[in-house]
Amino acid sequence: MYHDIVCILKESAEATYHEKRRRKHNCITGWNKHVSAAHGEARFWYQSWLQFGKPNFGFIYDKMRDTKRKFKAKLKFCQNNEKQIKLDIIAQNHADKNFNKFWKNTNKLNPKPRLPTSVAGMYEPTDIANAFQKHFKVESPLPGEAQMLGAGRRVEDLTVRFTAREVASTIKGMVRGKSPGHDDLSIEHLKYAGVHLPRVLAMFFSLSTVIAKMLDSLLDRRLDEHIKIHDAQFGFKSGLSTESAIFCLKQTVQYYTARKTPVYACFLDLSKAFDLVSYSLLWKKLDCETSLPPEVISIFKYWYDNQRNCVKWAGSRSDVYGLQCGVRQGGLSSPKLFNLYMNRLIEELSSTYVGCHVGGVCINNISYADDMVLLSPSIGALRKLLHMCEEYAVSHGLRYNSLKSEFMVFQAGAAGRQRSVPSVTLGGTEMKRVHQFKYLGHWVTDSLSDSVDVERERRAMCVRCNMLARRFRTYGALRVQYNNAFRMLFGLPRHCSASSMFAEAHIDCFYTIIRKRSASLWARVRGNSNGILSALADRWDSPLLRRWLQLHAPATRYQYI
Repeated sequence: MYHDIVCILKESAEATYHEKRRRKHNCITGWNKHVSAAHGEARFWYQSWLQFGKPNFGFIYDKMRDTKRKFKAKLKFCQNNEKQIKLDIIAQNHADKNFNKFWKNTNKLNPKPRLPTSVAGMYEPTDIANAFQKHFKVESPLPGEAQMLGAGRRVEDLTVRFTAREVASTIKGMVRGKSPGHDDLSIEHLKYAGVHLPRVLAMFFSLSTVIAKMLDSLLDRRLDEHIKIHDAQFGFKSGLSTESAIFCLKQTVQYYTARKTPVYACFLDLSKAFDLVSYSLLWKKLDCETSLPPEVISIFKYWYDNQRNCVKWAGSRSDVYGLQCGVRQGGLSSPKLFNLYMNRLIEELSSTYVGCHVGGVCINNISYADDMVLLSPSIGALRKLLHMCEEYAVSHGLRYNSLKSEFMVFQAGAAGRQRSVPSVTLGGTEMKRVHQFKYLGHWVTDSLSDSVDVERERRAMCVRCNMLARRFRTYGALRVQYNNAFRMLFGLPRHCSASSMFAEAHIDCFYTIIRKRSASLWARVRGNSNGILSALADRWDSPLLRRWLQLHAPATRYQYI
């Protein structure tokens, strides 16, 4: 049945889009501008020449030859000057201020990277693929994990069914443009296959675990219904993002430092966390810590116990190998399975009531997938939290990288950097104290200053004139660079009026973007059901609320702190 579905989808797609794909490859750069008119005229006189019986002399014969010669000359010109024509098109896009096409056509000029001819002294594609296969293969550090593969139990009475409506909804929500699998099927095959395919797949999924992305997406929805993840985990959860985690981190630190209390933060780094997930422990967590139906758990067990992998390099494949541990790379359900694997640690840390608290809510740890930061007002409490993390890592086959894990001290006073702090160890190695750390793409400093991020964004705007980032307080240099970038793109003098420039171009100015970004952040934070976000955002002394009021105060003229 699987073979028939694949063949039908491939044959129907080939029959439908064969002509379209054939014409796509014959695209001539500059056709519309240089060749189209000459081609139309040549075609007109050629048709006229045919209607008059293909004469060998006379007016029609001469016009047919002249227009044909002009058409071929223009076509040859486009073929010989393809690069120059592309540059002329980009220059015209810039002159017309059509910046969407300007950047799109500019990016097309970048050459695609090619595969190296040799890797580590090997030249044969099969040898290179096998070398990468040995590099990527991960063995579980837990004893006896390899013997657990294939031990999944059978379930005779199935109570879980995927309906045609669920399958159709899943197909509609899948993102196009992804690479096809080993069967050469892509998401587009499913999206344009018609109304009958969801019914067939709904019946098919009840029998087997094939067409992986579709089934994985359906299983992911089941996990949503039956798994409860702690609020301190912000990764891969609807309505939450990296900005949510950063917001909680900064608000918690500001709550303590405003009350003259330092905060000790430890940024932990897990080595290959997703690749070291123990299957036996994961199945036990699915059985005991969720309400997931047993047949769905059996599907996961069978799928992971029988998966086979290989590395593809330059059309050649490595030897096939199985995995002893680790969630599937690119799997839609993998993030939720990993969150479940780490959820017990987050619950244990939060239940100790050691570390930072705001409004009765414990915020001693903030996680985004495998990135965790521990927060404590004392060194002793921080050491206790670290010890719990070490014990959990050992029992679950995980490894902390003490060289990449660092800690920071947020001091309430101005002399915080000079104050000596007792050492903090992880796995017997003393951790390095830093004054700034890049957490989830945002530079966190011990003074809570955003100047490092502002400078990074200013530099990026100088190169690509990118749009603004979201979280900044010191706006002066960024606003000036934003205005100068648009003056340059519009070809205006350096000291012309920025307000009139943006008004005439119907583009948001810097201050408008700041208000929109702030309104968007405020709406997301206030509308989220996460308990930690609610505890921080609902406080009357919340810096976010104070910022919101400053932006909309009628007596002020956009004064930024």
